[in-house]
Amino acid sequence: MSLGYAEKLSYREDLGGQLGAPELFDSPEEVAAKVERLAQLVRRARRIVAFTGAGISTACGIPDFRGPAGIWTLQRAGQPLPRPKVSFTHAKPSLTHQVLLALMRTGKLDYLVSQNVDGLHLRSGIPRERIAELHGNCFAERCHSCGTEYIRDFEVETVGFKRTGRKCSRPGCGAALRDHILDWEDALPEDELELSEQHAKEADLAICLGTSLQITPACNLPLKATRTYKGCSKQEPGQLVIVNLQRTQHDNKATKSGGVVCHARCDEVMAALAAQLGLEIPPYERRDTVVVGHQQHASSGGGGSRGSSRASNGGDSSAAEEAATGSGSDSGRGGGPAIPFSVFVQSSHGPKCAMPMVQAVDFEFEDPSLKPASLAAPPFCVRRTAWRPGPLEVRVTLHLHETADVQRRTRRLSYTAELQAGLGARDSLRQQRYEFLTQRVEYSSGGVRGAPTAEGRQAAASGAAFKAEEAAAVAEAAAADVAAVPQAAAKPALALSCPPGGPKQQPKKQRVT
Repeated sequence: MSLGYAEKLSYREDLGGQLGAPELFDSPEEVAAKVERLAQLVRRARRIVAFTGAGISTACGIPDFRGPAGIWTLQRAGQPLPRPKVSFTHAKPSLTHQVLLALMRTGKLDYLVSQNVDGLHLRSGIPRERIAELHGNCFAERCHSCGTEYIRDFEVETVGFKRTGRKCSRPGCGAALRDHILDWEDALPEDELELSEQHAKEADLAICLGTSLQITPACNLPLKATRTYKGCSKQEPGQLVIVNLQRTQHDNKATKSGGVVCHARCDEVMAALAAQLGLEIPPYERRDTVVVGHQQHASSGGGGSRGSSRASNGGDSSAAEEAATGSGSDSGRGGGPAIPFSVFVQSSHGPKCAMPMVQAVDFEFEDPSLKPASLAAPPFCVRRTAWRPGPLEVRVTLHLHETADVQRRTRRLSYTAELQAGLGARDSLRQQRYEFLTQRVEYSSGGVRGAPTAEGRQAAASGAAFKAEEAAAVAEAAAADVAAVPQAAAKPALALSCPPGGPKQQPKKQRVT
């Protein structure tokens, strides 16, 4: 969450710039007139660059930093800090995020420059190669050896380009990964800053949203759109638009450029702009992934001893213990050999990584002699002993975080564990990746549909249908809401590949899977 991010930063007495400036609100008539002018500029523009700050995420429940009730403002005043309504991990993009995505899809918005670290632009659907994250991303790790960037579904634990404890999984690399979040004394990443300058110079319209434009050098990037440069294709100076509740140092420059300064909430302005332009605002969909797998363990003469396993640390092993002590030989129930095994659910990013959407897991087995288990905390792993080889159906129920849509807070998966007598832990390890929808929000020029208040009404209407869903995961997969991902694709998503030596060189725009 934003407070968590702020607390990770090193202490600094001088926070730079002005804090707590009063908020200004234009009249509805003024906002309407300014939005109409903005729509004219957008229609006329050949290439637009957007610059965003913390003000576009306050509608998501994330506090800003420099507003009257901002984190830095209250910290300097010695007052209690604001409590976020939602963490970065579970936040949903605002209407402004989605309108920017719509503008990019229409070809109007060429590039996006953000000072936010909440990752919501990428989550909204903006391609990584079309955005510069000048202050980093709380969900990103980079390999400074081969340049691969990993976008996680959990917040990275450190800031300041420190080692995270994980390693690059790119074949032939294996170097240590580092967070990609700036601390106070860190310089802006040169590769992303250079790209921002290039796109700003070519733009004939710069739109600043929710930023007080106080911290250099980022605050001066939008001004490049209002000038012409030798070697650029742009022949005439462009316009500057600023949408912010506080005055900025560049307001006069925006007005002189023929642009607009609008004191209103970003969602209000962007909703009206979408209506003026007839834009269809794309819905937001969050899809989460988990890995379900199993592994066999060595069977001793006692009929199911614990053995060694990557997945046996924690979880429920009571049935395995009962089976082991009740046999006395490797021939047990059903006359077959004892096959001790574990079934587990883990993050698609690695066995030690957090799963922020998964709160609890239930395991049920097709074989009635195997005891079911309900685990309320990770590691989500159970140990059992089977008495016959072959396929064993396992029903896995995920109980998700309260920020998942009401009708999607329980996900049912079907997994088949192929058991074979005599296999060791290394040879028997099998995994399957599952992807499923957890959040969906629809937007319109009149606001957000599917926000928390609307979710309650939707849940009431869909509750009966949800209760009637079959428990089998195959049924949900058929409904295209839960999908088993083929093994070839069962790897964590890797985003941008940046150059060896870290983020200070020009990145290669290459997507790795």
